[in-house]
Amino acid sequence: MMKFKLTVLFLFCICYAYAQPDTEVHTQVEQMPYFKGCEAYDNGDEQKRNCSNQALIAYLANHLIYPAGAKAKGLEGTVYVSFVIDENGMLTQPYLIRDIGGECGQAALNVIQSMPRWEPGMHNGQAVKVKLNLPIQFSLKSQEPDVSDNYTLFWGGIKGEKVSKTFLKQIVDTPLSIRDQFGNQMIINELSFAYQWKRKFRSAKSRGDINKGLKKIIKKLRVGSLFSITATVQAGGDFIEVNRIFEVTE
Repeated sequence: MMKFKLTVLFLFCICYAYAQPDTEVHTQVEQMPYFKGCEAYDNGDEQKRNCSNQALIAYLANHLIYPAGAKAKGLEGTVYVSFVIDENGMLTQPYLIRDIGGECGQAALNVIQSMPRWEPGMHNGQAVKVKLNLPIQFSLKSQEPDVSDNYTLFWGGIKGEKVSKTFLKQIVDTPLSIRDQFGNQMIINELSFAYQWKRKFRSAKSRGDINKGLKKIIKKLRVGSLFSITATVQAGGDFIEVNRIFEVTE
């Protein structure tokens, strides 16, 4: 039987604030939501956060269905989904940020929509809406640890989880590179830029250089959108995706 791996981590995107407090969606709060099954631990306890993360991974591993068509084609990659945990712990507003085709995106949406009620996030003593982004990696090989962690993206000094559109325009003609843990520069087989603004998604690809299509993505960025860079490199016969996601600021 083919095996697949899930890599799970939380990335936070820009919140959409409205006039009425009960409609505000947060991305960073005093206490982030907890996945079901860790009620025995005290809120704020590091053990409870670890329990929540492991419970989420276990749920996805047990319930995510790898599409047969994607398996047959050997399709692998990372799907990004976004959703909101509301004041009652219900999962709402699920949508795709990035898909890889082969019905993997729909499979990711199906599994998050099947999730049980969470413990809601808390801020200033009140339950609030919290927006989360979740990467789910579809892989036909079992790999521990995630080998992509051994590779680092370098581009004009870009760092952190936020980047300004002005800065991106300044470095757009600067070569982008990927280096392994020993500092060796890797050959980029494919480079893609993508952005997501509310429910709009656009992407472009190249053979490793920053071509006109990728530059157009930079031009289309808006403050508050999510900008992702995905570089595919080859090592030891395996293709490895190195991915970074940024929140776009002024």
